[in-house]
Amino acid sequence: YAAGSLMKMDYDTDNPVAYGMTERGIAFFSRGHLFEINPDSAATLSPDLLPKVVARFADEPLLLSGYVERDEIIRGKPAVLDVPYGEGRIILFGFSFHNRAQAHTTFKLFFNSMYY
Repeated sequence: YAAGSLMKMDYDTDNPVAYGMTERGIAFFSRGHLFEINPDSAATLSPDLLPKVVARFADEPLLLSGYVERDEIIRGKPAVLDVPYGEGRIILFGFSFHNRAQAHTTFKLFFNSMYY
């Protein structure tokens, strides 16, 4: 449970979606989503078709501001995925990058996604 909290995030700055971001950043999280990548998919799909993790929750205590219970459940989990789909891509966000009280740095993810 997270009641509108700022959490520590790790961004893959080599991915175009995270262009201009720092490797360690923050994100606003309130009843968001988590993603799991099936390890068996690596055996059945070519590397070009596998989802890429753009952002994940840090693998340490996450809370920077707000309230969270049992953050150890989401530590290290993917929060933003870049998924190939046909000729394009689907960018999955597990947190609200556009919430009125969120960190302005996550707007880059949205605009980079549109450009990408």
